[in-house]
Amino acid sequence: MLDELKKKGVDKNTLVVFLSDNGCPEFLGFCDCSNPLGAGKFTYVEGGTRVPFMMAWPGQLKSHKPVSRLVSSLDIMPTVLKAAGVKRPKGLDGRDLVTTVEAPTVKPRTLFWRQKPVYAMRKGEWKLWKSSDWRVTKLFDLKRDPGETTDVSHEHPELVKQLSTKLSGLLPPGTDLQTAASGFKNLGQFVAAVHVSNHLDIPFATLKCTELATADACPNMTVPAKSSSLGQAIHTLKPDMNSSDSKAALKEANKQAQGDIRKTSS
Repeated sequence: MLDELKKKGVDKNTLVVFLSDNGCPEFLGFCDCSNPLGAGKFTYVEGGTRVPFMMAWPGQLKSHKPVSRLVSSLDIMPTVLKAAGVKRPKGLDGRDLVTTVEAPTVKPRTLFWRQKPVYAMRKGEWKLWKSSDWRVTKLFDLKRDPGETTDVSHEHPELVKQLSTKLSGLLPPGTDLQTAASGFKNLGQFVAAVHVSNHLDIPFATLKCTELATADACPNMTVPAKSSSLGQAIHTLKPDMNSSDSKAALKEANKQAQGDIRKTSS
């Protein structure tokens, strides 16, 4: 592909991104699990989330040695929009890597992964890993232990508590955060729905079912014929609410969600 771009004379002004979407699929028997990062896809240990990520834009970005910064495939869309000079839409997850690569320092960030029954969260060099099936929570110091061989959760109970409870205070008492967040496209969509539920006194389970309209999102409820936006869900569940108040509530929820996510990433 690179040869073809060069042949056509567009290689200098073409942004190329190369990455793997996840680690090796261990369940297919092709992984070298003797490697410290051997465990792969669906595990959310480093072998499943730490993958090659290379980017080239010869006409705009100077060559760099490897950059030791936390990035995600979620960053591709903001990066492409920045490169194309297109305004970034509100609520879009990810960071612009064109700016990140060139910046001398960048703001720390927090990343989440989830697919039942395994969940993980990384903040800086700390990695929290949970299994709901095994009822296990582990904490790893990736700077000292990139292979995640030593659980240090007993040495840092306050940090485990802090990471485990991020955002959970927004939900009704007794709500399982991982279950509540499942099904939403991104963290921003989930947190905005939580704020709407709190401010408009709409049961979160009902709001989630109305917005997502899937069997998983509607346990013991009738699944709506089609999914809707958060604004449409507000209109459905609060039909007596006038349009301007509905729009104001939605705008405020999105604003608060963005603020919560920025705080979580700091």
